[in-house]
Amino acid sequence: MLRRIPEQQERIQLELGINAILAPALGASKGFGDVETEAAFRRACELARRLGEEEHQFPIIFGFAVMLELRGEYRKAQELMEKYLPHEELRGEYTLEALDLLACSRFHQGAFADALKHAERGARAYCPQSHSALSGSLGENPGIDCNAWMALCLWFLGQPERALAQAKHAASLAEDAAHSYGRAAVWAQLAFLHQLRREEKATRSWARRAIELAAEQGFLYRKAVGEIFHGWALAQQGRVQQGIDELKHGIAACRASGAELDRPYHLGLLTEAYLLARERRKATAALREAIEQVESTHSFFYEAELWHLQGILRWTFASDHAGAGECFERARHIAQTQQARSLELRSAISMTRLLREQGGGEQSAELLAPLYRSFAGVQETPDLRAARLELKALGRMTRCAKKLVA
Repeated sequence: MLRRIPEQQERIQLELGINAILAPALGASKGFGDVETEAAFRRACELARRLGEEEHQFPIIFGFAVMLELRGEYRKAQELMEKYLPHEELRGEYTLEALDLLACSRFHQGAFADALKHAERGARAYCPQSHSALSGSLGENPGIDCNAWMALCLWFLGQPERALAQAKHAASLAEDAAHSYGRAAVWAQLAFLHQLRREEKATRSWARRAIELAAEQGFLYRKAVGEIFHGWALAQQGRVQQGIDELKHGIAACRASGAELDRPYHLGLLTEAYLLARERRKATAALREAIEQVESTHSFFYEAELWHLQGILRWTFASDHAGAGECFERARHIAQTQQARSLELRSAISMTRLLREQGGGEQSAELLAPLYRSFAGVQETPDLRAARLELKALGRMTRCAKKLVA
């Protein structure tokens, strides 16, 4: 019908309006990396520039930045938001969306403290009553998303209890969210947090909710993400092959949607499942692909854990203690650089076990004990429990050594 309208201002405005609606709709249903989605966003950006009306531009630019983010081009998305955010703050418009995407971009680059600052600003600015009609130009609710990003950042920064409380708050906000796409997104984020905490039951529960809602509404990308978390939980609960199959299906569906932003992390989860199945070659191949993709993007939120898994692979299948130790140390260094205390703890536990096996009890205690004490007052998590048990084993070993010397 647009073709019937002469080339003039009216036609440009109408076409912009159509593409501005079409692009996020395609993104929600087919994925933000889909060719049709990209074409709609690019056309909308071009038309907005031709009109020269700034108020029309930011929602389109934001959608384009989301597309870049989902493709794993975090820095480009960040640059767009940092360029346009000051103008939107002056107008009092779209600030939440920009802060949401900045939190996402910085989180994926492993800059957890910076991501937390953006997320906190967004969470403070969000008011469910006054923003009830907002819910994002792309179907999500940026105010609720900011609360979810806060939870994830807090976990990495070594505050698991605050992270869980923040996640529960995000979940309560999502229950009243006007849009089902936003609920599916937040539920997937909650599955994400519980996976990081290594809580299989909760991961599976939130993932199932995300899958059911996404399948009902036709949100292919959100369904795929839910399947990945659900598959990981199944594998951890003993249904290893079923979990692997679901993980592989979800990872393939994410790629089909054009989404690459979390692929190295998802491949890390698949590696864990292959380790449980004792499938060395497949675990090695999945982890190699994950690390190669991270090295091409220069920074990534799960980089430390990928090197930790590399160490476990070398230790488990090759008895390469020296190689495993190098990987654990590299993981620990990356975690320290990113201020990711939770991942630092995980690699320190493995390094301690390795040193204990080699008789280095005192050295390994010096490595783990101060880090474990820095979590004092925190309710025990699976990782903290593992650290406590490892320190107890070291204590027994040291006592036995002293008796032998005596």
